Amino acid sequence: MNIKKKWRLISLDDRYLDLDNLKGTNGKIKIAYREELYPFVYSDPVNGDIIGVEINLIYDFAEKYNYTIELVGPLTTYEELCSSVSKGDADIGVGYIVEKQDFSNVIDFSDTFHTEDINIVVRYENLEDPTGLKNVYNSIEDFKDAKLGLLEGSMFYDLTSKITTEENIISKPSFPDLYTELLLENIDGFYVDEILAQYYKNLIPQRITFIDPNLEEAQNAFAFQKNEEGQKLAEEFNEFLKTVDVDKLLSKWNTSSTAGLTVDQNINFPNGKTINVAFNLHNKALSFKEYGENKGFEIELIYQFLKEKKYNVNFKEISFDDMVEYIKSGEADITGGCFSITKERENYVLFSDPIYSSKQFLPQEII
Repeated sequence: MNIKKKWRLISLDDRYLDLDNLKGTNGKIKIAYREELYPFVYSDPVNGDIIGVEINLIYDFAEKYNYTIELVGPLTTYEELCSSVSKGDADIGVGYIVEKQDFSNVIDFSDTFHTEDINIVVRYENLEDPTGLKNVYNSIEDFKDAKLGLLEGSMFYDLTSKITTEENIISKPSFPDLYTELLLENIDGFYVDEILAQYYKNLIPQRITFIDPNLEEAQNAFAFQKNEEGQKLAEEFNEFLKTVDVDKLLSKWNTSSTAGLTVDQNINFPNGKTINVAFNLHNKALSFKEYGENKGFEIELIYQFLKEKKYNVNFKEISFDDMVEYIKSGEADITGGCFSITKERENYVLFSDPIYSSKQFLPQEII
């Protein structure tokens, strides 16, 4: 049975996991967890056992490789969870973990096993109001300066901060806390995954619903220095880009398994100029590291360009937050890695023509 579908079943009998049954001749693994994150990790309302999609995955892993399991927790925040792994208090952390730059240098993240669309959860009565006495929320624009909830340590901070002010963001450690704040009318909405949105909507359909806020189409590009050399390099890349079948290259990397895909990064032109390239490598399919190798659509694209123009390369991995600064300081000639063109960034960097566009949605469910 598909694990995700299994944990959406109503019957609790089908979801019981007997951790004491594990043999464990290869030793014990310590699992740090956050709970109340249905259906990923949560307490069984009948007996209090910790169950869910991620516990099921860990159980199957331990059963296959002959480990026993010791649960460590519950921990309260994302930061606590990641820190427990980095300090060695736990071997694995579970509980709605989204890969974040802050911790990528101290812990390793598994491959992605689940993705969801994102929506915004709102109170049902705020969808429309003929009296004109209440705020109505039907689109992103309606949330300007609204009070929005935020799951502590989640990936939703950037999205939330784009549509309201810092003082109007109310952080809470769990989704149940956010739903409580919404029902008490202390907040007007919050970003959440589709599974969670549907779950709570089914519990209290007369009070909670969600909207699917389409975001504007994002255009992603490579960034160059805003000087004569940068202009020349960007023009060369734009001419090269016209010769590339971008859809075909994107399709190649948009696959569930990239283990067999590689990028030829062997560049050695004795008389060639060296280009300093800096990329964020935390974007599956686009620019990422797998088994120690840099991979993805953008990685292959930039190396094709460098070879076409007979440039040598000095490649460096950087965080997303450093991409503009590396161009401004001159440390990099080109930066990339899921980098969207914005008016603010255009003040500091010269963007290439868009290498691809994508219709964006809020990254997780809403109720």
